[in-house]
Amino acid sequence: MPKLQGFSLFFSNFSARLCLKPQLLLELRLCVGMGGDPNGKRIICRKRKAATPVNGNEQALSSNVERRGAISRILGPIGVFFHGFIENPRMVGSVIPSSRVTIDAMLDRVDWQRCKLFVEYGPGVGTFCPHILDRLPPGGELLVIDTNPRFIEYLQRTVQDDRFHAILGSAENVEEYVRHIGHDEADFVLSGLPFSSLPNSVATGIVEATQRVIRKGGAFLTYQFRPTAKELTEEHFDKVDTGYVWRNIPPCLLVWGWKTDES
Repeated sequence: MPKLQGFSLFFSNFSARLCLKPQLLLELRLCVGMGGDPNGKRIICRKRKAATPVNGNEQALSSNVERRGAISRILGPIGVFFHGFIENPRMVGSVIPSSRVTIDAMLDRVDWQRCKLFVEYGPGVGTFCPHILDRLPPGGELLVIDTNPRFIEYLQRTVQDDRFHAILGSAENVEEYVRHIGHDEADFVLSGLPFSSLPNSVATGIVEATQRVIRKGGAFLTYQFRPTAKELTEEHFDKVDTGYVWRNIPPCLLVWGWKTDES
């Protein structure tokens, strides 16, 4: 019952904001259809810089960015996350960001003292980002990758940290993005992507690229609501640990795929 009440409260607050901001309805209509492309290879949207327009129409891109920025300022992170889910639900695992219990459980097994580069796929509005940045050792960096320009632009505005890099593109190209920011490999990779809703070739390509980019002794971390990511991890990693968090909406399966020294 408490979980249902919390879910109801979320939508009540969301609706109340819409009522208080009637001009938002126009903004939402203008922005419909601007979600990310799950197969796109758009490169590269770095810290607080606008993505390069594919068709060269800079004025149109600027207008789109301004509209998305207006919505994020009105709604805040929960509204941006919910709007991203509406635009492209296949690429967002849940309508509600992960709970603090899930975050702590997922990150507790990371060897932070040996972490020079932490990568996250599908960061959304950055639910994990401050907790990762707080745990990184001196010299450590965080790279996040998302296909949704709304999320990338929001993170660029709100995460003011020189150790943070945000890239607009597909996780299949993680090796290219890691090299782009000056690294040869990643220590740990976290994914909230909904693998069960991705095309099989895309899901497999992401896990294969992740296995290649992670150093020996590192791990691939996933939190999912279905076993697809666990099954893919078991196919490509030497050792797999699992856990479960009930205090999350919905409850989720945690998986750590380790790349051993014998790989």
